[in-house]
Amino acid sequence: KIEKIHLRTSERNKNMTTQNFKRKKKNNNLSDRKGTRPSKESAIIKPLPAKQMGKRAEEALQEIEERFRLAFENANIGMCLVDLQGRLTKVNHQMCKIFGYSQEELKSMTVNDIAHPEDLNISTIFIQRATSGEIEYTHFEKRYFHKDGHIVWGQVSSSLVRDAQGVPQYFISHVQDITDRKLSEEALRRSEET
Repeated sequence: KIEKIHLRTSERNKNMTTQNFKRKKKNNNLSDRKGTRPSKESAIIKPLPAKQMGKRAEEALQEIEERFRLAFENANIGMCLVDLQGRLTKVNHQMCKIFGYSQEELKSMTVNDIAHPEDLNISTIFIQRATSGEIEYTHFEKRYFHKDGHIVWGQVSSSLVRDAQGVPQYFISHVQDITDRKLSEEALRRSEET
């Protein structure tokens, strides 16, 4: 009796060849469809050449990239990609609106360049803890300076992104402007003190 086995593997998101093998129950040998390569060892899986990946795979990848780009650019919250040293590498329009800087200006800065002096360590500590493997994500409130000098309160959610091998690559952060809420809380606190 013959049992069909479907072997499939991938390496670093590369498409790999997939072969159907028949296993003969009697001696447990593997042979290819034509029965020309009996073997007691594992099948050899070879990467497909890039040109054989197919138009469909390329289109699917382009669609995923476009969806991410549109979600990033059209988010109603500030979004940024931050490298492992704290440099802003990509920012969306909402992030620019929150802090008053252009995309080019923000991409030439670190997260601490716009941070309030009393809050400088918040991002630095998170980056250290995340890259050491202690934590993967965090949420915090932090004060920043707007380009015109006033304080902007941000509620930040930040996550470490790793590659397929688990090596830290960058952070993706979401920043919500909570300045109005913080000013209201402060006004309420003052009114209760009097």
